[in-house]
Amino acid sequence: MATNSNEPLSTDRFRDFSLVSGGLVYDIMRRIKVFGDDKRGYWNRAIFFALLTWMPLFILALLDGTLGGEKIEINFLEDFTIHIRFLFVVPFLILIEQMINRYFIEYVKTTERMLSADQLNRFKRLIDNVDRMSNSYIPEVLILVFAYLVLALKWNDLTIFDSSREFLARPDVNKLSPAGWYYLLFSFPFYQLLVFRWVWRWMIWFFSLVRFSGFRFRIEAMHADQMGGMEYLNLVPLAFSFLFLAPSATLAGGIGMEILYEGSALNQYLIDIMLYCIAVPLLLYSPLLLFMPDILRILSRDIHRFGNLLTRHNNDYVDKWLSGPPPKDEKLLGALDNSSLNDINGSYTFVQGTRIFPVNLKMLLTSMILIILPFIPLIFTYYSGSELLNKLLGALFGS
Repeated sequence: MATNSNEPLSTDRFRDFSLVSGGLVYDIMRRIKVFGDDKRGYWNRAIFFALLTWMPLFILALLDGTLGGEKIEINFLEDFTIHIRFLFVVPFLILIEQMINRYFIEYVKTTERMLSADQLNRFKRLIDNVDRMSNSYIPEVLILVFAYLVLALKWNDLTIFDSSREFLARPDVNKLSPAGWYYLLFSFPFYQLLVFRWVWRWMIWFFSLVRFSGFRFRIEAMHADQMGGMEYLNLVPLAFSFLFLAPSATLAGGIGMEILYEGSALNQYLIDIMLYCIAVPLLLYSPLLLFMPDILRILSRDIHRFGNLLTRHNNDYVDKWLSGPPPKDEKLLGALDNSSLNDINGSYTFVQGTRIFPVNLKMLLTSMILIILPFIPLIFTYYSGSELLNKLLGALFGS
């Protein structure tokens, strides 16, 4: 989206701005005209690429005789990591584009409104940089080159030969099946590319935050969000948290495979799962700490401002009502001075309640819950449904 740096910012300016409309993958999808750009087009696109990565593996495994059967250690139908990656993660990462994009555009619009007029030209240049970064082919081309380079250099050490997934490779002769070739040369690199595409867009958001933190924001400690008006920043990492349903599902699928086919136990992974579900949200929200200096600045400023104002107001109240005889012809009961005293002291509580860390704890907790959701089915590898129900009933009604 090319823009004129002298053009004033407005809502219309963001009509064509997008965090997701750009890059190699997006342009490949856009060039397939049959999909369209509406909501139905996104669903068509998601289904098409899900089938493009998964269906050939299904057909090749069927022709190769490794689709099912007990003689094969892990056949195609049993490898649910494949199904999670290509039938859930791939379409999910495509379908979620518009939701993330809406959150990002609102974040940019709100940031613009919090800047003074003399900073808008600088802000416009930053938005142009963000737009160029999101449109660039270079990051996605580099990750593809890197993926194929690693594949070539590590060919003899690929875990696929030791994974017992016989529909992909013959472990006795280190030979790939037709499905294995398709998986390594297309399906898995495309999956990696989609994942990295979102990593790159998170990095773009982080870049924008770093640059925004150098602006002078019009924020006040009295703001009801108790963050000086910066709470809106939390909505972007909250939106990115939905993305982690995809890698969490992939990770949960891998753990499930090890439990079912390698003899592992769920309790071996509990600490790792908990660390992951805590560390990822902390990482997502950590860039917001860049705005701590701004909040500390306005907190220090407004503590002094309101402190001096309260002192003057309270001194006047004491002089009028407590230091001497009450004013003639004015009753204490119902006096507006009492209401004024209450209101001005109440306004100071907003200043006192301002949080130094601009992180909404409810949103952070929501992100943790979202990320942990795909791991919940793993409980059924440890307990059966009836055992879980009995334990639940025992906890609720047992003595």
